[in-house]
Amino acid sequence: MVNRARKKLIKYMILAVVISSLLLAVNWYLLWSASISNRTVLIPEFPFFTITLIVSAIFGIIFLLCKQFKRTIKERLVIFLFGTCISLVVCSNLFDVYVYLFPEKTISYITEYKVSYLGPRRGKFGRCEAGLRIKEQYTGRWIEFCSSKEALKPGEQRKQGMNGVFVVAKVNKLGAYIVQYEFTDG
Repeated sequence: MVNRARKKLIKYMILAVVISSLLLAVNWYLLWSASISNRTVLIPEFPFFTITLIVSAIFGIIFLLCKQFKRTIKERLVIFLFGTCISLVVCSNLFDVYVYLFPEKTISYITEYKVSYLGPRRGKFGRCEAGLRIKEQYTGRWIEFCSSKEALKPGEQRKQGMNGVFVVAKVNKLGAYIVQYEFTDG
């Protein structure tokens, strides 16, 4: 009897370790993909949101089919929505990660920029002290980086007369990932 209880305890401990590892891996991926997303610009013509919704709905159906069929319609709907929401969160930055991991080429160019002293949102309630908007040449869209007033005021990094930004970006058919940028008088 004691031996059976011990085996059951070991089984639950292994299951807990596996589930905890999966949750840690998903959390790590979410944080990593969010940091990549801050420097990625996607092309405007591609239907990213539609594809993400379709993939999430497919995963919701897979979640639904993996469970027992002897459930009420309400329970099935909850399982479907749970699977859809989980996959929507995981897939939300999937295209940004694709642009980062599979670049076709690296390009560099000088482009225009704008400085704003109320930067982009940072979190739910805060904003950056200042923002640097760079026009990304490959996609033709603007991307805004979080900065500080100290870093953007004329001085060592940004001198009077510097009216451009030298940008290095990794690009593929879906968008561009900004690797680095620096002010220039180009």
